[in-house]
Amino acid sequence: MINRREVGGKSAGLEWLVQNADLGFEVPEFDEIGVEHFEPVLKQHLIGRLVSALTRSKHSVSKLPPEFGEIIQALAIKYSGKPLMVRSNSHLEDRDHSFAGIYDSV
Repeated sequence: MINRREVGGKSAGLEWLVQNADLGFEVPEFDEIGVEHFEPVLKQHLIGRLVSALTRSKHSVSKLPPEFGEIIQALAIKYSGKPLMVRSNSHLEDRDHSFAGIYDSV
């Protein structure tokens, strides 16, 4: 089973269903991007917020880490021409905080 600290509840639930195929649920093909790939983005965001507070101007994430772009490119190639749904999957959503409804499926 996937550790919930590495992926969110949706991925952990899908992985569990795959591992328990005898239950009879049809699980679509899926991939997940681990939390560790979002940590550099989160750090940039937090630094941007600090800079914004200190300079009273707007700063935000301006560049994704190269490895993040490589993962996205590989997934784009893998799913090219196929119907696709992208979902948020934060481990933060599954504990004491509810972010229900603030993210869209696209």
